[in-house]
Amino acid sequence: MKKIFYALILFSLCANLNSQIIQTRVLYVENENVKEFESAVAKKTQLFNGKGSKERWFTFKILTGPNAMNYSRVRLADELSELDYQNKKGNEYWFNNVPHSSGTQYTWRINNKASYITGNYDGVNHRRIVFVSYKYSKRKDFWTFRHRVKKVLEKIQTPYNRAVFNLISGGSRPNVVMIRYHHKSYEEEQNWRENEVPKIKSTYKELFGDNAWETDYIKYRESMVEDWGMTRHYTFMPELSSPRD
Repeated sequence: MKKIFYALILFSLCANLNSQIIQTRVLYVENENVKEFESAVAKKTQLFNGKGSKERWFTFKILTGPNAMNYSRVRLADELSELDYQNKKGNEYWFNNVPHSSGTQYTWRINNKASYITGNYDGVNHRRIVFVSYKYSKRKDFWTFRHRVKKVLEKIQTPYNRAVFNLISGGSRPNVVMIRYHHKSYEEEQNWRENEVPKIKSTYKELFGDNAWETDYIKYRESMVEDWGMTRHYTFMPELSSPRD
């Protein structure tokens, strides 16, 4: 169970506005191979995953948790059917030149009703990612809060993405959700906590009632599986990734 738990820390996506599907896995790299790994991934990206390519790949450095200092590799697709395509030459280059071992692969679908997407990625390379699992019997409480938070973010026009994904394949438990927060740095994340979170709470009350935040947030917390969940930080590596547009 611990192995499965840790393996889910595999993500941090830089999705474009229309993307719906992501496949993610952790790449384990020995310290002595880091330079060779990063150089080979950058070259593979230039050769096979540049602008207009049929496969879009993104690379992130994992900053926290048991897999810290390893990498997350993310494939981006607009539709599930796009995953049928495999670049054989690109795959051959990858396996012949990139020193690594891979963890479990997972597939996620964006939840548009709960996701707030701005398309603002310029310099926004810091990610805080939360993984949770909700109780099916309390799914209404879970999604009511998440849908309302999106409306609040739209109201205050938060500058950065808040994307919510449902795990659709690869997991060992039902109802797993990933919530990702985009920032430019740890400092900006701290400023968001100090300045934006109070604004989110007050706007939530403005839109849904004076007691709405306290009531909905308590129900939201109670809707989640108590003994499962995690938070991780990542940093996006643009030189090892496909162009965003």
